[in-house]
Parts: sequence; C-alpha cells; structure tokens
Amino acid sequence: ASSRPASTPPAGMVVRMLDVDAPRWTSFLGETPHDFYHLPAYVALCAAHEQGEGCALYIENGADSLLLPLILRRIPGSGRRDATSPYGYPGPLVDGTADPGFQSAAMTAGLTALGEEGIVSVFVRLHPLLNASPPSGIGEIVLHGETVSIDLTLSQAARSAQMRHNHRRDIAKAVKHGLVARMDPEFARYD
Repeated sequence: ASSRPASTPPAGMVVRMLDVDAPRWTSFLGETPHDFYHLPAYVALCAAHEQGEGCALYIENGADSLLLPLILRRIPGSGRRDATSPYGYPGPLVDGTADPGFQSAAMTAGLTALGEEGIVSVFVRLHPLLNASPPSGIGEIVLHGETVSIDLTLSQAARSAQMRHNHRRDIAKAVKHGLVARMDPEFARYD
C-alpha cells in the first residue's frame, strides 16, 4: 500500500504515513516549494543506506497539509523504532496556510501518531530557508551552526556587496592564484 492510517488524530486532522511510492507525496511536492531532500527517491536512498524504511508523515486538515520525510529504524532487541529525517535539510513542508498554529497542531498530531506506532524518538533536521520559523512547543530545537545562502538571482556586484570583506578578499586571492570554478557535467577534469 502507498499510504496507511497512522492513528486517531485531533478532530478534523487526518494523519497518514506515506510510502515512498505514494502518489500523494509527489503531488504534494508539485504544489509546494521544496528541496531535493524532500524527494521520495532521495528518502528511499537514505533509508537503504541506514537500513531503515523511507516514508513521510503526512497530515491534512481541510485544505491545509504538512509533509515530513522520515526514515524509520528498528531499535535492536526492543521491538520499537526510532525516526530520523534523511541526511540534509528535509524539514517539514506546509501547504495551504501560513498559520504557524497549523504547523504546531499538525506536528503534535503527527508525533502522537508516531508514538502510537511504537516510535520512541524523532530527530528532524530543519531546512535553513524553508523552516525559517519552526513551530514552537514541539520538542527541543538545537542550533548546530550557521548556514549561508546566496541569492543567485542577484547581480555579481550585488552578491559581492553582501559578502563580508574577508570573504571578498579570500575570493580575490584565489582568483589571483589562478583558481576558477566551472561546471564540468562530463567530469572531464575529474582526475
């Protein structure tokens, strides 16, 4: 089956666990800004590497929905499982609303459903751009460091003006020493 009920959520919310081949997962991504970390094929690859089961926690409430890619892993000798997000930044995606209350309620319902499925812990990596305002009151948020994003739609001059002076200096030094960055789709310079 490509999706299965995951428990009895609060009134109005439907919680499901989607398998990586679920059409709803693909259609959700077609409607929502996402990164490749959210793709079912990427989740399946990570799950195979971690010897787990790739899936997505999917919660709907009317026109509002939330999708969170996960890898379910067995805890040896316990009969229980844990859940982790695939490597990278596959934090929860929300469609249909900008209301942070929905995300908190959906995550609460999802965590309750996971607990009822015997999952004893959930570790989620948030996306630095798509999860800029994570829901409050849902677990503990730990900051492991800063990430940097660069708006590539800006001109080179505008991008350069936003960089710290020492970064501009280091780039100028690298260029002076003949270093270049270029696309190599044929891997001609791989060696």
